Amino acid sequence: MSGTAKYVNIRDEIKYKILSGELKNGERVPSEAELCELYQVSRISAKRALGELENDGYVSRKVGKGTFVSFDPIIHKIGGYYSLSGEIRKSGHRPYSRLVCFEKLKVRDCIYFDTIGLRRYLELQDQDEVYHVMCKRYREEELVALDNTYIPVKYCPEIKEWELEGDSSIYRIITQKYHYGQIRAWERYFARTVNDMEAQYLGVTPGSPAMKVLRVCLADGKAMIYNWRVFRGETIHLEADLGVRPEDVEGL
Repeated sequence: MSGTAKYVNIRDEIKYKILSGELKNGERVPSEAELCELYQVSRISAKRALGELENDGYVSRKVGKGTFVSFDPIIHKIGGYYSLSGEIRKSGHRPYSRLVCFEKLKVRDCIYFDTIGLRRYLELQDQDEVYHVMCKRYREEELVALDNTYIPVKYCPEIKEWELEGDSSIYRIITQKYHYGQIRAWERYFARTVNDMEAQYLGVTPGSPAMKVLRVCLADGKAMIYNWRVFRGETIHLEADLGVRPEDVEGL
């Protein structure tokens, strides 16, 4: 294992076995003690290898039982409107949301970069009020993402915390309670690492890889929702149909 940190080789070998199908979803992964004996490494190296695999969404640890393969990414085909709950149901699993935060803030008091986004995409002023809703998103018992959503109070003046519990939908509130009609949305995707706050809620190490999705929704032409979602590790894969290659396109 010379030339490369020992934990990296362990991590990559286990990852290869998972991606190749040698280790299947739900199967047990060697314990820290077993990895120490197998690779002749310290407990620190074995622990870090398993920790990074867990951060990336390849394995999950069950107290008193061991570490198991949990790599079953959500495959999202880019194009057309979708919801995370719908994508999870398509794969035969139950979606669930757990409310972490519900508060009313002025735009100027929001997280700095969110303040910029609210000004830019929702065309709000610093003194405007917004609801801030933070939720953990689950596939069965597996935490897959953290949602941060902002809604202008002026468009939905009486949203209650209890309306957002469990499987309740912000979109259902907007369309059924406030009777807004057609909802349109656009998204942007970013490959990045999690910050300290996101790491705390997602249960991973700060700096772990993640996919960030920014979504802005318009209801009846009004910029209504500013949302960013951070997916743990490789819990989501994006797929795009590029169609037939035009003759005037060079290279890949």
